[in-house]
Amino acid sequence: MNFENLEIIIETEKNKRLAKSYRKMQALLRALSKKEIPSGIKTIINEDIKLLNSFKGSEKEMNRNLKKTNTKILALVKKELKLVPKNYYLSLGAGIGLVFGTALGTSFISFLNNSTAMGTSLGLIFGAAIGSMLDKRAEKDGKQLDL
Repeated sequence: MNFENLEIIIETEKNKRLAKSYRKMQALLRALSKKEIPSGIKTIINEDIKLLNSFKGSEKEMNRNLKKTNTKILALVKKELKLVPKNYYLSLGAGIGLVFGTALGTSFISFLNNSTAMGTSLGLIFGAAIGSMLDKRAEKDGKQLDL
C-alpha cells in the first residue's frame, strides 16, 4: 500500500506560505515512503491526505489544514514508530537545557556570586550534547526521517 498523492493546486506566485506548507507535506510523505510503515498507520495517513485533497476552502484555511495535518502525522509516527525528524532531539535537549540551566544558574547565584548566564550556557551546552547523542542513535537505528 502506497501513500495517496497530495493533489492540491497551488499558485506559488500568489501564496508563498501555502506553497511552503505544501512542500513540507510532500517532503514528509517522501521521507515516510522510504521507511517500513505498517498498513494501519498508512491507512490513517491516507485518510488525512484524502481529507486535504477534498478540502474546498480558502487558501488561508488550506494552509492551516496542511500545517495541522503535517503535525498530526509527525506526532503519529513519533508515538507509534519512534520516527523523528533530523535534529529533533538536539532542539529538544537544547530547550530543556536552557530551562534547567537558567533555573540552576539563579539558584547558585548567591553561592557562587555569578550571573545566571553561566548556568544558562552550561545547560544549553549539556542539553545540546545529549540531544546530539540521541539524534546519532536514532540515525543509527534507522528511526530518523530525512526532513
